[in-house]
This record gives sequence, structure tokens and C-alpha cells, in this order.
Amino acid sequence: QAVNQLFNGLVQLDSNLDVVPCIAKQWVVSDDALEYTFLLRDDVYFHNGQKMTAEDVKYSYDTVRDKKYKLRRRSLWTPIKEVVIENPTRIRFEMSFPYNELFNLMTKYMGVWPKGSREPGAPGDAAGANAIKKGPVGLGTGPGMFVKFVSNDYVEFKRNPKYWRKDIPKWDR
Repeated sequence: QAVNQLFNGLVQLDSNLDVVPCIAKQWVVSDDALEYTFLLRDDVYFHNGQKMTAEDVKYSYDTVRDKKYKLRRRSLWTPIKEVVIENPTRIRFEMSFPYNELFNLMTKYMGVWPKGSREPGAPGDAAGANAIKKGPVGLGTGPGMFVKFVSNDYVEFKRNPKYWRKDIPKWDR
């Protein structure tokens, strides 16, 4: 999927389909499964050069749960009661109830984007909220940086030279 070239999630699936760390280095789930605390990597940067922090994670999950954005997958995230920043590299998800699907959904349906990037007038999107869909220049943390999108034809990426996994990707464009 093209989106996986642009965006990283907190967790991902490995080749055995086990949930493993991605931009979260590790996590702890409370015994009652109502709190998920993630320790974030401190070497992840957005394609625009901005360092990724817990503020960006909170913004991303708050945005996807906010009705004003009318995002299709909003209902997947409504079991999250609150996202709490503990410090720049530590974030806690407080759940309304135990939600067994949280990790699986995080691997497929949720990346992290910069704080403020979905707002009207944000860089690359004067009208607001469409930059991620139409022209996400500078918004991702993934191995591929957005170059060009031609509807019903192709999406062009270039290699992210500052990607935190130094051996990925193995291509330049």
C-alpha cells in the first residue's frame, strides 16, 4: 500500500503477523486493559524535518476521533477515551473499555502526522484536511517521501534519506 511508504504507526506487523514496535519502542498495557502506555522512539522525523513527538501522536488520534473531520474510520477509534501526553516520548491511551482490536487497527489504519497538519491553512492545504489525501508533502515519517499523485494512475515517492531505519528503503525513487 502506498500509505505505508508515507506513514508509520506506533506498531506494525512482522512477517509472522505478530504486533511489534514501530515508532513506539515499547509499550505497557494495564492489567485491566484500560491503559496503554507507549514509549516513543526519539529519532523519528517527519519528511519536513520536524521531530515527531507525543504531541503529534496525540494530535493524530484526537483528530481521527473528532467528528468535525468526518473521517470514515472514526468509529474504529471511539473506544479511546483520552490520549494523555506524559512527556515528549511517552504517551498514554485511556480506554472506555478493554478493546482487543486496538493493536491490530494501529498496524493497518493509523499513521502519525504532524500536529496542526489537518487544519485549514496548514502547509500544503489552504482549504484544510485534504493534504494527507491529495498531496502529503512533508507530512509522513515513512521510508518514502511524497513527490506526485496522478489520479487513477500512480503515486510517486522518493527515498527518505533521514528515515530512522537506516537500511530502508532500498530504492531511490
